[in-house]
Amino acid sequence: KEWTNRYEKLLENAAEAIVMVDEEGRISDANIAAGRLFGRGRAASLIGVKLRDKLRITSPDKLSADTSELPKRFSAVVGAGTANERFISGSTAELELQHRRYRSVICRDITEETRLAKEKAELSEQLIHSQRMESLGILAGGVAHDFNNYIHAILGNIDVINLMYPPENAEQARHLDKIASIAEQAGKLTSELLGFARKGRYKLENIPVPQLLHNILELIGPQKLQNVEVDFPERGGDLVISADRIQMQQVLLNIILNALDAMENNPPERPRVLRLSCGNSADSPLAAAPPPGSAALTELLYIEIGDSGCGMDDATLKRIYEPFFTTKPVGVGTGMGLAMAYGAIGNHHGWIQVTSKVGEGTTFVVFLPRVPDKAKPPKTGNNT
Repeated sequence: KEWTNRYEKLLENAAEAIVMVDEEGRISDANIAAGRLFGRGRAASLIGVKLRDKLRITSPDKLSADTSELPKRFSAVVGAGTANERFISGSTAELELQHRRYRSVICRDITEETRLAKEKAELSEQLIHSQRMESLGILAGGVAHDFNNYIHAILGNIDVINLMYPPENAEQARHLDKIASIAEQAGKLTSELLGFARKGRYKLENIPVPQLLHNILELIGPQKLQNVEVDFPERGGDLVISADRIQMQQVLLNIILNALDAMENNPPERPRVLRLSCGNSADSPLAAAPPPGSAALTELLYIEIGDSGCGMDDATLKRIYEPFFTTKPVGVGTGMGLAMAYGAIGNHHGWIQVTSKVGEGTTFVVFLPRVPDKAKPPKTGNNT
């Protein structure tokens, strides 16, 4: 009797959930941990409940009534879709007691392990993506640097021709101008490549973000924004970044233009809405998730650019920052807009996050270090 009592105490207080199931699949006995795991609190309340009603099996092995003497292993979810959803790992074995057949089921809560494994897989994928982009940046920077030298040589020789041998024929002059124009376009492309490679030259200044966004909207002009609802809540100039104005304007302009292009073919029932917002990172529509290796930043702000356009699938999302990758028709896009944005934001010690759903739209969120209030120049004025 003493041995039996110790045995019962051991089972009752075991950390794993232990239940006994009869031939009909009903729980005939359960310990305290089983009561907690299956959401009933008291183990006695589980008696008579079908185990199948408490579990959603996720592994290939099912809880069956076969007579195999080997234990069956399985994975399952308890409380699927609820706030108390738990992931479990369990094993079952056949027993015979008093000429009746039972199945013992031992379950272990692996919710935390599952969460950590998922986070590890996501971080590993982010690290691989970051390393791949870094390698592309090194390659792009080397190519762009040499290519830039060739472009300068072409433009220099065109100037020499125009100076020493002024073309008398208007057709010849037109061809020389065309060559110069194409070379200048190529130079712009190499500048974007250098921006992606984080080798561009930056002139830092304190820039109020709301003012920057307003300037970009003015630059785009009313014609491009025709039939587009711009949702941009008014915000003061207290959100300041230290950045290269030209680079930052180019980055945000590229993302906004992509958003407008994504809405061009919206069906009549879906309005074209461009969402712009900025604020402290704590208020961001996407929780800040710094890429691996990012420096710890205490003061961040966010810039949101969202649209109600066609959206992107997962395969496209994984490639949007690759140089020369574009979903636009040939001759319309170079595929360097987001690649340049990725490099330029990274060079400003920030990063870009994106979420998208096909047929619903896309949201880009840029995270950047915020200039602390004490670092801003003091306001001047007359005291009264």
